[in-house]
Order: sequence, then structure tokens, then C-alpha cells
Amino acid sequence: MRPVSSRLPPAPPSGLRLRAAAAVTAWAAALVLSSAAHAVTVPELKLQASPATACLTATDPRLPRPDYPFELLQRKQQGRVLVELSFNSPNRPPAVQVLEQEGGTEFVDEVQAHLRTLRLPCLNSAEGPIALRQEYFFRPDTRKVNYETLATPATPRQKALQACIKMPELDFTYPTRAQRDGVQGRLFALLKFNAPDQPPEVKLHHMSSAGVFARTVTSWAQGYRLPCFEPGSDTPVWLSTVFIFRLDGSGGFGFHAMRLQDFMGLTKGIQTQSLQLDTTPMGCPFDVRLTYLRPGAPNDVGTVGPATPEQTRARAPLIAWLRDAELDLRSEQLASVYADIAHIQVPCLQIDLKP
Repeated sequence: MRPVSSRLPPAPPSGLRLRAAAAVTAWAAALVLSSAAHAVTVPELKLQASPATACLTATDPRLPRPDYPFELLQRKQQGRVLVELSFNSPNRPPAVQVLEQEGGTEFVDEVQAHLRTLRLPCLNSAEGPIALRQEYFFRPDTRKVNYETLATPATPRQKALQACIKMPELDFTYPTRAQRDGVQGRLFALLKFNAPDQPPEVKLHHMSSAGVFARTVTSWAQGYRLPCFEPGSDTPVWLSTVFIFRLDGSGGFGFHAMRLQDFMGLTKGIQTQSLQLDTTPMGCPFDVRLTYLRPGAPNDVGTVGPATPEQTRARAPLIAWLRDAELDLRSEQLASVYADIAHIQVPCLQIDLKP
């Protein structure tokens, strides 16, 4: 397929396209409770980084990201640096381990200078050390340094903790008032475990219309336990999930499959953004799955199918942009798509967005 150039992506031909949600979505469900009138999907839990990582901040405004080494930029030398960061304090820089680097030690030096400015100001001392991976890409064609924050791979201990989760024994029912009023919705839940015999702390993200389900979800989630948690040895464990309340015969309730151009056309402030992308080095065409969680949390984004290391690196700027993308929709449309998965088709194209 021949790449095409587009300064602004075309608007979706028919606005937001919605689909009827299945009672069991392919990405989640461990338990579905249903009747002829409604269904409640209780998805499986997955490991989640501490919410403290959302406040990652560069304290020096002159170094919001690494500088591109001038001589290497003049020679059009590209580079890549992958680092693992360990934060132990809200007001101190992280300990840094360089895992991989390509292109020269000058790139590492610039990354190290930038990392010395990083802080996690909302880190609670009770959280223990928080580990993150960041990958920096130096590309001479854009004269910019792009980077992506990556979740640190789960350790064997974290996987063991996730496997020992005990599900609630209480019945999970659709709230009567919501069923009577024809309300449906999704709630993104963060559960924090720091004891073997205590319920988790529950933090919910949802649209206001789904607030009617909050008490039901919070009450039911109090039944979770993590019996193999070892206080004093294990750091707090964060798990996430999406609870789905759906009424049968309710019509559209979620995203329809769309192209990248369609999604960009729905993005808030797209006319004022600066973004340069060429999807050919990314291995186009390919598909992206995006769980829409803005503005309360970053979108959960992943690509579908195999990719070479080079293609994965080339996709990083697109994935980072999609994580932050917020849709410009009416409140009832946002309520319909919140915490749903958008299946986004990425064709071969070049995008050059300028304010």
C-alpha cells in the first residue's frame, strides 16, 4: 500500500460509530452474571503500576526531555537508550540502570542528565520502591527525542501474588434503580492490597452517569483478599479491572472498529497539536487496542500481533500519543465508550500535524 500524506486526518465519515457490547468481552471476563434483562461483567484482575507513577515530573524546565547531542544530530546519527528507574523517595532522583543503548555513549549521557531531574512527588513512603522502565529514541529526521514509559515486567513474586487472589463470595447484582432507569456503564477500578486478611483500598474512575454503580462495585470489591501477601516483605500490590453493567437490547454501547484517522478526527484539540508520524517503519498496516480511560487515567494501549524490535521502537511515539489522547465527544457519547476497547486500524500513511 502506498503511503499517503495528510496534514490533518479526515473527520469520521459518520461521526462516532457505536456497537452493541457483548456480555463477555474478549479481553476480560472471568465471571458474568446475567438475566433476561441485564448482565454484569466481572473481569479478571491484572497487575497495575502504582498510581504514583502518573505524577512523574521533570523538575528542571530546561530538561523536560533529553537534549539531542549536537554533533550526532549534525551527522544524522540516531540512537536509543533503555533504562530502569527505581524511586525510593518523592523528592530524590531515581537510581538508574542502563539496560540497552544504541548509537553511542553521548546519548546515554544526555539521558542521565535528564533523569537526574526526575521526581515522583506523590510517592508515599509506605509504597516502597517503585520501578519503571523508560525508553528514549533519538531521531534525526524529526530533530526530537521521543520517549515511552514502560511498565516494568512483573516479577515471579508479583505473578504469584496475582495468582493467589481470592474472589468475593457475595452475590453481584445489577442495582435495581439503575435497571429501572435504564442506566448502564463501565467503571475502571484500582485495587490496592497491603495485607493478607484485609479488603483492598478501592479507587474508581467512571463517568458521572455510572456513579450509580459505584457503591455496588466498592461493596463487592471488599470481598477480595490476597492471602499470600507478606507484610514487611511485599510492597503494596495494585490490581486493575473494568466492571461492565449492560442492559440487553440497549443498542449501541461502545466503540466500533475504526481507522487511526477516524480516532484522530475525534481527538480534543487536534487542530492545535504538533505531531509527525510515518507508519511505514512501524510495520503498517497493523492494529491497536485502546481502552479509553481519559481524563482520569492514561489510556491503556497495546498493539495486536507480532512486531520486530525495530517496528516496536518506531511505534513508540504513536503509542505514547494514544495514551494521552482525549476524545471531544458529547457527555452521553463519552459515557457510552468510557473504559471500552477501541480497535484501531493503522494504515500506511504519513501524518504531519501543525498548529
